[in-house]
Amino acid sequence: MVETVQISAISVEPSANPRRRLKGIDELAESIRSHGLLQPLVVRRAERGAYTLIAGHRRLAALKQIAAESADNAWLQVPVVIRAEDPDQAYILTLVENLQRDDLSAIEESEALGRLLRDRRWTTRQVASAINKSQTQVSRRLRVYEDKALRRLVLNGQLPLSVAEELLATVEDKRATLARRAVHEGWDQKRARAEARGDRVTARPSLRRQVNCLRELVASRRLSAGERTLLRELAEFLLSKG
Repeated sequence: MVETVQISAISVEPSANPRRRLKGIDELAESIRSHGLLQPLVVRRAERGAYTLIAGHRRLAALKQIAAESADNAWLQVPVVIRAEDPDQAYILTLVENLQRDDLSAIEESEALGRLLRDRRWTTRQVASAINKSQTQVSRRLRVYEDKALRRLVLNGQLPLSVAEELLATVEDKRATLARRAVHEGWDQKRARAEARGDRVTARPSLRRQVNCLRELVASRRLSAGERTLLRELAEFLLSKG
């Protein structure tokens, strides 16, 4: 059942929400102004007629922004679904709801998975079922976040998560070296997969022709040993990027 409650009666427990920041609030607020709130907030009852938010942190932030900017009192009340959950179960629902989002940062996802798997003793199968992903996907993400060679680079935003997942295929003692190369050379997922498997990365024919022209140019010029070394390294780099 959907009910209407005062927006001021809804509180948020920051420690229960893995999101560190809420993006796109202005755009969401404009959409709600134009089309209304298409999905009600999910709350649980607290003490003395108050409510605690379970799901809909971005929607609540947008609604509060609209209410603050509008002279229309209609925005002071919002539709909600009231769940009869205890604080512990509500906390788990908040984690699961956020893990279903595509816009969580690597840090936020890592923390949410850690809370469910380590603090709540969930299995990867339980997490996968709750967030509609395969157990393999969840296990790979968890391995990345627990890998000492990959975790820091991913959480710092230096290494894309999809690339890090491909590097799991290599042996652990080589992973750190490959990860540093991936960051330095800007590998995509395909390149990371090939390097992790030890496949030879072949350059595109057009790029190989250009590199061969460069080699011929070098051969026909009087260059110092240092200049030849630099150009040879440049040729090798271009081929590796192909």
